[in-house]
Amino acid sequence: MRKFLFFTVLIGMGLFLYGCSHVVATVNGEAITKKQLDHALEQAGGKQMLQNLVTEKMIKEYAKAHHVQVTDQEVEKEVKKVRKTLGPLNLASLTPSRLKNLKKNIKLNLLLEKDIMATISKAKKRSFYEANKSSLPEAELSAIVVSDPKQAAAILSDLKKGKPFASEASQFSLDPVGRENGGYLGYVSEGDLTKISPALAKAVFSLKPGEVSTPIKTPKGYYILKALNFKDHYVQLKSEIDTLMAHDRIKTFLLKLREKYKVVYKGSYAKP
Repeated sequence: MRKFLFFTVLIGMGLFLYGCSHVVATVNGEAITKKQLDHALEQAGGKQMLQNLVTEKMIKEYAKAHHVQVTDQEVEKEVKKVRKTLGPLNLASLTPSRLKNLKKNIKLNLLLEKDIMATISKAKKRSFYEANKSSLPEAELSAIVVSDPKQAAAILSDLKKGKPFASEASQFSLDPVGRENGGYLGYVSEGDLTKISPALAKAVFSLKPGEVSTPIKTPKGYYILKALNFKDHYVQLKSEIDTLMAHDRIKTFLLKLREKYKVVYKGSYAKP
C-alpha cells in the first residue's frame, strides 16, 4: 500500500456552521451547542486541517498549470491495492465518506508522483535500485507465527492434510495483522525478513510460489511461511522504485511550492 507522507486523512472534521445556538446534546438539561462543538473541533485539529487544505490547493494549482492529470481508472487501481491490505474490520469501517477521502488523497499523491518521476532519469532509477534493492518489496507472503514448536509441527501437519492456510492463521497466529488477514503479509523485503531472522530470509527465497515452509525458529517465535509470489527483477519492482524515489523528493518539492505560491493566513491563523 502507498504511504501518504504529506497528508493526514482526517475523517469527519468538517466544520459546518449552521446556527450558533443549535443544540447538539444535553446533559441533565444543560445544552451543548453547535458553536461549542465547532470550537472544540477547531482547537483539536483546525491548524492541521488548514495546512492540509493549503497543501491540497497548491498541488491542484501546480498540476493544472503543468497539465498533469490523473484518471479515475488510475485512482481505482490504487484503491484496490489498499483494499487488499485491509482486514475484515477495517474494510467494514471503510464508509462512503472515508472512501471518498481516501480517493482524494490517492489522486493528490499520484499528481505529485507523475510530475516528480518525469524528471528522474532511468540511470538514476537503476542506481537507486542497486543501492536499495534489499529494502524493496520482493516476496509476497502469508505466515503463521506461534510460540511453541509442537504447535507449529501440528499446524504444519494439518496444512499437509489440506486445511486452508488462511483459517489456520486466523485461528492460531500470534501476529495480529496476519491473523486478521488470514496470515497474509503482502510483499516483504529481504532486508525486513533479515531483521527478524537471517534464517527466515534464507528460507523464504528457497521456496517456490505456493510452497509452504517447515517451522522456522526465530527470536519472535516459530514461523510457517507460504510463498505466494516473488519480485526479484528491476522491471518488476519499477512501481515500488518510483514510489520510494518520489517520497524522497516530495517534501522538498512541497517546500518549493510554498515559496512559489503566495499563502496568506487570515484571522486567528495569521502568523505573527
